[in-house]
Amino acid sequence: MSLRIDYIVGFSIEGNSGKSKATVEKAKELKRQTDKFSFYSLNKSTGSTYLNYMMQVIFEVKYCIKYLLKEKPDVLFARSNFGILLVILTRFFNTYLIFEVHSDFKDESKILYRNNYILKKISLIVNYISIISYKNSDGIIFNNPDLENYFISEYSLQEISTISIYNGSNIEEFYPENRFKVRKKLCHEIKENDLLFVFTGSVSQWHGVEYLINTFIELKEIFNERNLLLYIVGGGSNQYRLSLKNQYSSEAGITFIDEVSTNIARDYINASDVCMLPVAKIRVSQGSPLKLYDYIACGRPVITQSNINGYSDVINKYELGIDVDFYTPDKAASLIVKFLKKTDLNNLGNKNREKAINNLSWEKVIHKWIQFAIKNDS
Repeated sequence: MSLRIDYIVGFSIEGNSGKSKATVEKAKELKRQTDKFSFYSLNKSTGSTYLNYMMQVIFEVKYCIKYLLKEKPDVLFARSNFGILLVILTRFFNTYLIFEVHSDFKDESKILYRNNYILKKISLIVNYISIISYKNSDGIIFNNPDLENYFISEYSLQEISTISIYNGSNIEEFYPENRFKVRKKLCHEIKENDLLFVFTGSVSQWHGVEYLINTFIELKEIFNERNLLLYIVGGGSNQYRLSLKNQYSSEAGITFIDEVSTNIARDYINASDVCMLPVAKIRVSQGSPLKLYDYIACGRPVITQSNINGYSDVINKYELGIDVDFYTPDKAASLIVKFLKKTDLNNLGNKNREKAINNLSWEKVIHKWIQFAIKNDS
């Protein structure tokens, strides 16, 4: 079926955040799988939430003007905080409008703006506008079934076609390399027999890195067969990360590494024996962590938080590693020891790479997006 698709996102894709990386990877795959594809995003974001909201409104107006002047797409995928203008235009010109939703402003404002009354109220207004848009769309793609169920229940979206689709693996930029060669390349004092655990990505309050650190400290107490190392790669200057770094940098075996490029992040993943995927249970939905798919694309086993959709369900379904409860470090450490003793990590890693290619790549994910749009078109 010949399809013309537009994909717009109301934020900048500058930088190396998971949000930016995933968006770029989706756009690349949409371009591969469609006959005519156009992608639009904000050129830059600012440090001001107020200004960002204004820029998003202007961006949406500019896109609508372009929409009126160009050949109309069959499908418009939109990740937008507003969307009212998109609804009006697509209804008039018979373009199928599918929103991509990753969070609920009402839920996240309780955490992000708990000390700012005005921003909290503005985010609730934005949330109200977005819900009106979603209710008048042709469908919604959520990044987590918990979020989908919450929206359907909280905002009465039973009449709207919805689906949950997780992120995918970028199997071109993330691929396996020899662990020991990469360790030498990174120039860290990692011995050949050291057992290296790696966490990559943003060290924010969403990710529960403190629970991972506590589990690692417990693990060192009970596993003496090899020297254990934990590398926490990435971050920024947020207070949460700085607090963790100040508290644990002197702890033997724990190393904090500042934000790195995609290529260097891949090197750290490939230097690891096991990749770590904790998460803090503080939101309606914990999302779909891109790092999981980077880990398995590099052929690495994964240890994640138990009983969390987007995390443990994927790990268990595809047998990519194990899930533990990082909130109980002693029990988590015991399970990790059993896993290390009974598992051929190299063999498991090789299988994970195969599953990244055959089951969990962006090609498979975007095919689901397009099939969802076609279904709503029929």
